[in-house]
Amino acid sequence: EPMWGYANLMDAAFSNGASIFSEDGKTVTINSDEWVEVWESFREWIHEDKIMTIHSGGQGWEYWYSTIDDVLQNKAGGYTGSQEFSTQPGDGYHIMSQSPLDLICYYLTGVSEEKLWEKMEPLPCMVIDPGIVVTNPNSGINSVEDLKAMDPAELTWGFIGARQQMVTIQLLQGLGLEGATQVPYDSGADAITAIMGNHVDVSFMQVGDLGSAVESGNVKPLLIVDEKRCEIYPDIPCTEELGIEATGAQYRAFFATKDTTPEQIQYLNDKMADLQDDPDYLEALEGFGFLPGFIPADEMGAKIEEWYNIFAPIYEEYLK
Repeated sequence: EPMWGYANLMDAAFSNGASIFSEDGKTVTINSDEWVEVWESFREWIHEDKIMTIHSGGQGWEYWYSTIDDVLQNKAGGYTGSQEFSTQPGDGYHIMSQSPLDLICYYLTGVSEEKLWEKMEPLPCMVIDPGIVVTNPNSGINSVEDLKAMDPAELTWGFIGARQQMVTIQLLQGLGLEGATQVPYDSGADAITAIMGNHVDVSFMQVGDLGSAVESGNVKPLLIVDEKRCEIYPDIPCTEELGIEATGAQYRAFFATKDTTPEQIQYLNDKMADLQDDPDYLEALEGFGFLPGFIPADEMGAKIEEWYNIFAPIYEEYLK
């Protein structure tokens, strides 16, 4: 069962190599083979083969809980979420790809009543998707100095989801722009469209969300939200060098189920470490706008607690 929402359908297409715009930014490409193949497959599976269903609408997260309920009741075998994964046996074969920062947000926002990362065994982090602040090239904001000079009462700032809102709060504090209007979006595509249409002055997102939007001249990067500059945009300053405390990078990691043996974890850790020198793997990361960011399994537990201790006070003070 796919999760409801156009953003999830778009993500499925993106994983098939789809993009919204051509590389030169002049052509909308949502009728390309990569889009059609994925969405036509969903149509056939749902309406013709009837091997797939989807829960939609309802109040808040109702569609999410309905999907998970189907898994728990053995009505669906095609979706595995973090809540269900945490209950699976530790046999070395159940492995989940998940952002640990998302797991933290699930707990802080009440999506999960448990700290799910404590019910799993951490495997390595493989990928870093740096944070970035962007604007419209015609906004008149050409630098971080221009941004800091703006009147917060007149500034609109976009973001995607609870984690990015917490980073946005860090950034507004560090830039002296507290009081700016914060505007939430459902997906990276929505946030980029808002920037291109001048619906918001700036937006915080991940580098991987941008696709060809920068190269095509539709979006202008202003600030990398990370401890170092990004290899993809080496001329753009980072928060660390400006003395701004903000945890903007998104970390993509793997988890094993609880009671997976130390030997199995070490084996998986070593195999994932080997990929860091694989040219095909590195080329694939570059295509997604990601950077290699290996953190070994035995360090991940402490890193997750470090991230939790950063975000929990922000949520408690500003968002609860």
